Amino acid sequence: MTLGVILAGGLSRRMGRSKSELPFGQTTMLEYVVARLAPQCDLVVVNANSEIRIANAVVNDPLPGALGPMAGLLAGMTYAERHGFSKIVTVAVDTPFFPDTYVKSLQTGRNALIVLAKSESGSHPTCGLWDVSLRDDLAASLHAGERKVMAWARRHNAVSIHFSSTSFDPFFNVNTPSDYEQAQHIIAGQT
Repeated sequence: MTLGVILAGGLSRRMGRSKSELPFGQTTMLEYVVARLAPQCDLVVVNANSEIRIANAVVNDPLPGALGPMAGLLAGMTYAERHGFSKIVTVAVDTPFFPDTYVKSLQTGRNALIVLAKSESGSHPTCGLWDVSLRDDLAASLHAGERKVMAWARRHNAVSIHFSSTSFDPFFNVNTPSDYEQAQHIIAGQT
């Protein structure tokens, strides 16, 4: 069983406001990502550290201090372990255009404990499939001060699955107001 975890706990400094609540098509960016991921997983939860309005379960970072995506991974793995999931698949709330085959493609790296998405723009350390058996190691690494997802993933021999771009990178990241404007053009072209 695979748990989908949307990483939405960031501070959105470059955007200047919460990315989760940005209007996106007929909904918000978070709701758009939930709707895209839900058909690919058994259940979807959201990692957030602020008040959000969403029907899905919200899992907060287990440690204080806005420790970044690794804390979101730990929150997702902890929830998964408690609810009988052996894997989690993550996507950042600000990468709304991941493919409809995202989870199925990541699952082709069956023997790896960590499978990351890769596109022409490089590896995407917040977009991957993670074995929940790594939870205790992840917690220990966070407590030891590790904050780089990619460095931690490499220590566990992460493999990458390449996703081809069409007219845009499927892992286009919405970080700034100009990125948001570009994302609005992409979504307008899809509807």
